[in-house]
Amino acid sequence: MNHWQVKYGIISAGRHNRYGHPKKETLETISRLKIRAFNTQTNGMIRFVYNNDKSYFQTFTKDFNDSD
Repeated sequence: MNHWQVKYGIISAGRHNRYGHPKKETLETISRLKIRAFNTQTNGMIRFVYNNDKSYFQTFTKDFNDSD
């Protein structure tokens, strides 16, 4: 990760998923390397937009019932 100088990451995992993603080790690595992570569990849909010389992430959250 340091070799590529990663600045952003995307974690794709559903809420209350049976696999326990994201794993604790992954979150610790992201934190240690100061990588800004977007997470579908908390940010909803994530889209990367690139237009000419401008690029950015968009997130789209949706109201949900956390007890599901």
